[in-house]
Amino acid sequence: MLKLSGITTTKWVSLFIIGLVGATLLAACGNNLGSNITPTALPTAFVTTAPFPATPLPNYSPGLFGTTSVTAELTGSGSTFAEPVYTKWFAAYKNIAPNVKLNYQAIGSGSGRSVFLGTPVTIANSTIKPTTPSDFAGSDAAFTGSQLATAVSGVNSKVSSEIVHIPTVVGGVTVSYRLDSYNRELRLSGSTLARIFLGDIKDWSHSDITRDNGAALPSKPIVVVVRSRTSSGTSEIFTRYLSAVDATFRDKVGPSSSPNWPDLKQVQGESNEEVAAKIKAQDGTIGYVDQGAAEQNGLSYASIRNQSGRYIRPTIDSVTAAAEGASIPDDFRTFVVNGEGANVYPIAGFTWLIVWKDFSRIPNPSPEKAQALANFLWWAINDGQRPENLPSGYAPLPASLLPRLQSHFVNSDPSKVFQFEGKPLFQAPK
Repeated sequence: MLKLSGITTTKWVSLFIIGLVGATLLAACGNNLGSNITPTALPTAFVTTAPFPATPLPNYSPGLFGTTSVTAELTGSGSTFAEPVYTKWFAAYKNIAPNVKLNYQAIGSGSGRSVFLGTPVTIANSTIKPTTPSDFAGSDAAFTGSQLATAVSGVNSKVSSEIVHIPTVVGGVTVSYRLDSYNRELRLSGSTLARIFLGDIKDWSHSDITRDNGAALPSKPIVVVVRSRTSSGTSEIFTRYLSAVDATFRDKVGPSSSPNWPDLKQVQGESNEEVAAKIKAQDGTIGYVDQGAAEQNGLSYASIRNQSGRYIRPTIDSVTAAAEGASIPDDFRTFVVNGEGANVYPIAGFTWLIVWKDFSRIPNPSPEKAQALANFLWWAINDGQRPENLPSGYAPLPASLLPRLQSHFVNSDPSKVFQFEGKPLFQAPK
């Protein structure tokens, strides 16, 4: 056993199997990385004599993340889009690390980012009182460059003030609707969809909808359902798509997590679940929600015309294809709407867990709490991507992204990895 600053750490564990797994993944994916970050193959064994030894990687074998004796409680908040993922992950992870308690408050992406930075928020029509600041944020919209600069201004510079976005899954935003007198596939082009949400198309029998579908739909007034003007990652993805395909929408509304919709007498919901419920409640409605919420509420959703001219429904394959075809920067902050490819669903996006690079910046920091968070994040990008750990409607990350994510945990350059008080949490190979 080693004692670090009076804290007893876990025993060194075998890294043989994880070395084989990491090496295999790197060999399979390394030629497609498109990144100047060089992922480091995980070692079979190592010995360190550092005065503050880094935490060794857990014993990671196929289908099993190493158990840990660390006891910690972690709280995050944010995206309602990703809530089903994190609910399922936390339950699965409890079986592996029973002494680690993970909490998540689904308050919306923008509120989650604010709380992460220590800004209190009030959630309308909710009894939730978010824990401020949080240990991590869940968000479907990344911090902008100016937001990142503001967030770290004046922060103690003794340890890294960098904020890291870790993509966790890929999800599709559905265009869900209720039209009782229509039971065929609904097809919508981007321009038609934009005109509906601008209020230019007011009836389901409109000629543009007829053109998309090859036949007229029943006459019925369209009731638009949107997210309320709280900061929403789902709104960000949806409006970014409409802005990419329609210049008029881009000029009048534009990409935004809190879009200023024209007055359409629209119905509003505070979350994906609320929007889905309001679509379900009234004939003639149309709105945008994540695929999980659409399926849980039994909603119909449209096939959307992509860049190749094909009408595509959101599926695991079509949503994954959107991410696989994207150019993803080293900080992982990117949107993948309106992607190229015949099989791409065009309204898709990453959702991220947002953390400090140096975990000593989390509330009430300790080596145990930092290790617990790092271990969970490692599990999330590895075992969390298995089909049995993903709820319906969410796609795993592209395989080519995994080595680049792993390089934030283990890298020959210690300045690139997650840290605690300036020291790497996981040991790089010698």
